[in-house]
Amino acid sequence: MRKIICALVIACLSLALSACNNNERRVKIKDGAAVLADAGLKVTLPKGWVVFDTEESMNRNATMIWEFSGNYADYSKFEADVRPWDSRFLLYAERQGGGIALMLRVGEPPESMEVHEFACDLNNVVTELYKQGRYDVYGSLEPIPNSESTGIQGYISEVNIRESESDAERTRVLSDYIFIYKGDMYCMEICAEESAYDDGKNIQILPAEL
Repeated sequence: MRKIICALVIACLSLALSACNNNERRVKIKDGAAVLADAGLKVTLPKGWVVFDTEESMNRNATMIWEFSGNYADYSKFEADVRPWDSRFLLYAERQGGGIALMLRVGEPPESMEVHEFACDLNNVVTELYKQGRYDVYGSLEPIPNSESTGIQGYISEVNIRESESDAERTRVLSDYIFIYKGDMYCMEICAEESAYDDGKNIQILPAEL
């Protein structure tokens, strides 16, 4: 049984911990946010989300992300080019009912590579990867807002992927928050269906004390 850390209680907008060993939790729930005490960071989530602390939990979003792409992209190139970075899993979260999920990882900054360069490379590779298939793709790169007040300085790589078919049109948005905090580099990836995109805008990564 997967270790569910918490469930967001929809009716009262509060987080409730599931029954599991406190000593095993690498994430704690406080004031409506998933707090990573060791990192000094927290992730605020909208109501109706569930947070997991085990790397195996990432399998839950495999269908949502990869089924959308079908066989139109070279994933060996994706793994080789997009993630030349030794990182470790921190948390995975998803909205109850599906449509959107996120994953947070951390590692040492790549040698001889600034955060902006890493974010640019990620944006370019993901954009080109999906262009190889039958997708209309648009990529953008913007600074993470409010860096002056939060201390979270980095970039948001966003890639819109639209698949047009004779009877349907599907869109996904991949948003990667790449930033340095206390000497480590973090990547928070949010994968959303177009209908759930606005829900992702309510997610924030902040210092734990804010």
